[in-house]
Amino acid sequence: ASSLERLAPLARATDDPDAVYDSVTPQLLPSLSAELSASKQLEAATALTSQVTNLLSSVTVEPSSAVNLINKSANFPVLVRNNLPWPVRVDVTLVPDDPRLRATPTLSQTLAAQGATTVEVPVGAIGSGDIEVTYKVTTSDGYVLDDSRTVTVRMRAGWEDAITAVIAALFGLLFLVGITRSIRGRSRRKAEASTASGSTDEPVSSTEAPQGA
Repeated sequence: ASSLERLAPLARATDDPDAVYDSVTPQLLPSLSAELSASKQLEAATALTSQVTNLLSSVTVEPSSAVNLINKSANFPVLVRNNLPWPVRVDVTLVPDDPRLRATPTLSQTLAAQGATTVEVPVGAIGSGDIEVTYKVTTSDGYVLDDSRTVTVRMRAGWEDAITAVIAALFGLLFLVGITRSIRGRSRRKAEASTASGSTDEPVSSTEAPQGA
């Protein structure tokens, strides 16, 4: 009874709860059969408990190397593997050990059966530093399927402002250089035009006729 109760949240997270319960029926019936000895009943009940435990541990987060976060806000990718033969709906979030990182839970994500699905969790960073983050995958009613994985997040949220300032300064510098070159080029062309005009003008001479006495 305890095993079936533990299995209930996972069964409700699938589209076919009956199929989940049916998967453990071969071990359930012998554990309740009066025709078997007490030792055989206990053996079947132990097998049932083990199978339920395996089912509940079939949704896991894949391990990840350290993550660099340079933006104040981003979508944090979490790779979740579902080894169950059924799709399952889960909630995914991050639990940081420092309030400088805040995560918005991603609710009701469907994980494909027998595969891995990337779930993006929106996060917001304040400041810089290295923190530890725990991945947390639960059913919609809060049953924890996996919270065993952690990852180091290197937050460099201040870099975003610094990079933006540097890029803005570079654009401003290029703009000023362009204007300066344009003014100098215009002045040079005017000077060249003025010189060319002066060199093409020929002097005009006049002669006076001699006056008679």
